[in-house]
Amino acid sequence: IKGHQGVQVLDDPGAADLSAWVDFGALRQAAEGSGAPVAVHGTVSQGSFLMHLGIQHRLQQLLKNASPTEADTLVAGYSRLVDEQTEAGMGRTYQVMAITQKDLAEPAGFEGQQADAAAAAEAAPPTASRP
Repeated sequence: IKGHQGVQVLDDPGAADLSAWVDFGALRQAAEGSGAPVAVHGTVSQGSFLMHLGIQHRLQQLLKNASPTEADTLVAGYSRLVDEQTEAGMGRTYQVMAITQKDLAEPAGFEGQQADAAAAAEAAPPTASRP
């Protein structure tokens, strides 16, 4: 995706986003059924994930030295990334999942969200994901 338009993956490497429709339920089943000692975290919404990572604090730091034009751009980008209320927002549309070694701590961004995420993954249809 480049400029809100679909483009071929190798048209402009590094300058376009890669998006895919992922069946997170199937991915979870494959990981958990693999026999490997893994833990599946998520799915959680991109908005929730980024908020748990502290994106709002990063925005506040960036705004301290931003010009008014830069500040507008930063706030618009932040809103688009975490917005879970509108169609234009990516906060709910994009989902995040992590597969880790079973004995590792819960990854950053997933804290306290595991039970809700597992129930949502079973109930929800496949959603868009950014690797």
